Amino acid sequence: MTTQQSSGPDTPLEPGFPGGVLETKQASELNALARAGGSEEGALSLVATRTVYFDITDLYVFMHQHFNVSGIQRVIANIFSSIFADKHLILHKVEFCCFDNDTRVVNLVSKNALYEALKSIKRPNITRENLNKILQKLIIRNEINFYKNDVYIILGAFWISPSYPPLLRVMNEKEVMVGVYIYDLIPITHQKFVAASAVSEFTERCMGIILHSDFIMTISDFVAREVEALVAKEISFNIPVFSVPLSQEIEIIPATGAMSRKVLDATSEPYVLCVGTIEIRKNHIFLARIWEKLLRESKGTVPKLVIVGRWGWHVADLKELLESSDYLDQNVVVLSDIADSELSYLYEHCLFTVYPSIVEGWGLPIGESLAHGKLCIASNTSSMPEVGGEFVQYLDPFNFTGAFDIVSRFINNPIEVREAEMRIKLGFRPRSWNEVVKTMGASIDAVTKPAVSATETRCTLPKAKIILFGTNQQARRKIADFREFTYPLACVDGWDQPEYWGRWALSRMPKVRFTLDGITGRRKLRVALRFQLPSPTARVEVILSSGALQDTVTMKDGLPRWYFINAEADEFGVVDIKFHIKGDIQKVDPVRFLTVGILAMAVVEIDNLNDRMLMMESIRSYR
Repeated sequence: MTTQQSSGPDTPLEPGFPGGVLETKQASELNALARAGGSEEGALSLVATRTVYFDITDLYVFMHQHFNVSGIQRVIANIFSSIFADKHLILHKVEFCCFDNDTRVVNLVSKNALYEALKSIKRPNITRENLNKILQKLIIRNEINFYKNDVYIILGAFWISPSYPPLLRVMNEKEVMVGVYIYDLIPITHQKFVAASAVSEFTERCMGIILHSDFIMTISDFVAREVEALVAKEISFNIPVFSVPLSQEIEIIPATGAMSRKVLDATSEPYVLCVGTIEIRKNHIFLARIWEKLLRESKGTVPKLVIVGRWGWHVADLKELLESSDYLDQNVVVLSDIADSELSYLYEHCLFTVYPSIVEGWGLPIGESLAHGKLCIASNTSSMPEVGGEFVQYLDPFNFTGAFDIVSRFINNPIEVREAEMRIKLGFRPRSWNEVVKTMGASIDAVTKPAVSATETRCTLPKAKIILFGTNQQARRKIADFREFTYPLACVDGWDQPEYWGRWALSRMPKVRFTLDGITGRRKLRVALRFQLPSPTARVEVILSSGALQDTVTMKDGLPRWYFINAEADEFGVVDIKFHIKGDIQKVDPVRFLTVGILAMAVVEIDNLNDRMLMMESIRSYR
């Protein structure tokens, strides 16, 4: 393992960048922010030693597939660009890193190459070949050594990799501060708008990230409230949640040069613009029905509806409506994968914009519309009023008649549209990306210690209940029972990722750590553990110690069996069970040696006979 590189030769020459000596003003600002968490000396010491690592994995993967960033990746690109442009926004040394899902290694990222990549994706003439050359220079094959009080932040789509939770568990053990930026909880809170397979996957991975996070940032106050409710009410965790609202500022790329034929054709007549991925919750079918009624009932000219976005899921009804009607007699146009300059052109020349989404974590197109000085008619739900404030005309996305009246009113009253544009011009002040990063930096500085220390646990088990350690528990779990997501956290060290049946110990000295529901202080416990071996010929002896207690179990075949040991909780109610595995191990691939597999566990107080009876009944009925 090589040591992380310090800033120096790789520091970009054009922008300023964190990593040097702090200015007096910066140090005093941090003092004020960290005063609640410790002394001034401690705060300044934290500045001197802490490195903030931004994970670029999601953006890196996206740039290999697309030229133009949108949605989450556009947010990440703008945040990184602001960090490069102003070294005073974050008061610590900043590095960028990328997680290799195959090797499970976090590698350093070249700042120069990242800076060049961010510039390149804004160029209209960038080629796939040139962008790939830049991306090849992005990853420095230099595994990072993380240290106590460093900060590791995932800004992107954290659900893209199932390997994040094991990585973050290691971060927790090293007392690295883990932060995550959450864009929304829609797959959890609004499941009908998401593919069923995505609900399960997102929920599993989201909870895996949250349970290993020391602080959470969200893109709006609305999402912050949702996350706080999930964390506090559903899993009883105490994790700080900071609202870091997104920007309404955009880099308006001049709409110069040749526009593509599809854009010119779409804008050859007056039009209303709708920007956003085409999926069920964005409510495009609602909008198409409004245009259908406008075309049927209007006595005047009806402008075209131009929709800009990639096709998503659950839109079969929209496709059927458009295709069966020749896109409402060519009055609806759908554009995908257009250049940023073309999007600016579309904003500049539209009559106004519409955004009838049912639920959002933020609503970037609302801010984009206002930044272009254009009226936006948007939904009055979730976070969208935070984005638009007083400068947006709001509609109820569930009230078709009311929404139709609002849209038709502005189509038929151009003077009212111009008045709205004048109010935007005189009063709207977009929140800048610099402000976003500065708020993010303040959130980082406010976190001075882990949410749970290395000797504590985030796992509280119910009494007498069989706890499954394999992914087969997903089939048995009700999605609303979020506490069950915490149970795998009992495997704190030395365990492989869960498989369908359970999980393997990867070392001879793995650990299990948990608390028992309703137990505080020292207690004697009875623990049932279901083990198996990797082969029928293996012979293994396992010494299990918990506090002053010790038990030995001997396994002579590969079949799953229940074993019973005694354990004790410490003065804080925390139970540590340490394994010492002796005997045969099995090499299954170049990097894995399997010892013992754990399938399930159940725990009771040793002197509670009723609970012990319940536990035995559960074990007898276990399948």
